[in-house]
Amino acid sequence: MLAVNGFQVYDLGVNVSPEAFIAKIRETGAQLLGMSALLTTTMTVQREVIRQLEAEGMRDHIRVMVGGAPVTASWADEIGADGYAEDAVGAVGLAQRLMGLGG
Repeated sequence: MLAVNGFQVYDLGVNVSPEAFIAKIRETGAQLLGMSALLTTTMTVQREVIRQLEAEGMRDHIRVMVGGAPVTASWADEIGADGYAEDAVGAVGLAQRLMGLGG
């Protein structure tokens, strides 16, 4: 959905480590990071990625949005994400807003 709406998307797949997210952001100069969790046991990686972005001094330069079946808006707030979307359509609107493109 994001690609169809004009975003350059780099799909890193599943079971992605915080280090892999950081490396891809550095490689591409990405300004927006979207992370999804399918299980509650994988939600913690979203928090770890944000912590790693902070530790690397990169957090102020990238917007982070989260989603996935077990993820909620309160979880997004708790971990310091910039936004939460319930589904793919909502993610497009959120991405547009975070990047100042309307939506």
